Amino acid sequence: NETCSCMQARIIELLYDQSNIKDVLKRENFRFYTTKYYSSEPLPDRNGESPFSIAEKACRRAWDFVHHFADRSDNLFITGATGTGKTFLSNCIAEEVLNAGYSVIYLSAVRLFELLADETFGKTDSQNRNRDELHLHLYTCDLLIIDDLGTEITNSFTQSALFHCVNERLLRNRHTIISTNLSIEQISYHYSERVFSRIMENYQYIELLGSDIRISKKMEE
Repeated sequence: NETCSCMQARIIELLYDQSNIKDVLKRENFRFYTTKYYSSEPLPDRNGESPFSIAEKACRRAWDFVHHFADRSDNLFITGATGTGKTFLSNCIAEEVLNAGYSVIYLSAVRLFELLADETFGKTDSQNRNRDELHLHLYTCDLLIIDDLGTEITNSFTQSALFHCVNERLLRNRHTIISTNLSIEQISYHYSERVFSRIMENYQYIELLGSDIRISKKMEE
């Protein structure tokens, strides 16, 4: 009555195919994670902490999220400027969760709201069925990663859709990771007090600071 190792491997392979980030995770995972691009210079407004020490703390919190994935309903709100490693850290977590046999869906915020808009405003029976199936996957997958929140056009629909998605997953005790350039205070301004309240109460806050790592890597070439 137990799943054999080969069947488990096939399940994990299928989960990778469904996650939207199969190829990306070959190069963005904890085996390639490094803090060498973060400055060790203390920040005057952070009690002596540096971008380097903050990134190390973020990595430890990411591992804690992975290690307690099965026994806690944690969620992460990862914020920072462009190129500070938010998406990379999310992908590191995604690979570990997928390898453990859990379902992961990765979507950019733009793509998430495009899908929800297409399905929400569909009028045919087929579109309604697709909408129900999409919503089921978004609300029930073990981990949903919403990347680059704030890059989409914000309007009353996106505000309502984000609240509904966040709230439904909380009610179902499903894990969610949100990465964004916005501060948590800006979330209140762009997406309403209701979304701000849910995130403040139910998400762990991770901030990454420093210069654009992509530019630093490019300069090494």
